[in-house]
Parts: sequence; C-alpha cells; structure tokens
Amino acid sequence: MRHLGRQFSSVDFDAFDVILPMDKSNLNNILQLSNDTSHLKKVKLVREYDPNGQGEVPDPYYGTDKDFQEVFDILDRTIENLIDELKT
Repeated sequence: MRHLGRQFSSVDFDAFDVILPMDKSNLNNILQLSNDTSHLKKVKLVREYDPNGQGEVPDPYYGTDKDFQEVFDILDRTIENLIDELKT
C-alpha cells in the first residue's frame, strides 16, 4: 500500500464525508479551518466509534511493540464498528 502523509486542508471538508482525527489537538486544528458550520458534523474523534470507550488514540511513536499493538487493536475494532454504522 502506498501512502503519503499530508496536512489537512480546508478543501478536504468538501472532498470527504467523514473526517476522523485521532486526538483533540488535531480535532481542534481541523475545526479551526472551517467557517461553515455544516462541516462540523463531519468531524469526530475516531474513537467516538470505539465500542470499548471514547477518548484519544495514543501516539505509540516513542513506545514499545506493545504500544503499537494497542493502537492497532483500538483502530481495528473502531474502524470495524464505523464500517458497520456506515452500512446502515
């Protein structure tokens, strides 16, 4: 899978139906880019779809393999739940 990270841009509000930041800092930065209140309903912390609880996805960058596994597990169950919700 090829991937290129980039910063979120205000044009992304029109390009995407769902915008899922991983932490509150990114959530706030994204929300500051919009002057259109209709965009706000598209933006939610990704863990709002986590069946085991809400909050932020921890950053495992300086952590151990266990920390990366924890983030994988959080995102695996969360995205599975998100997909189920989008199907309905």
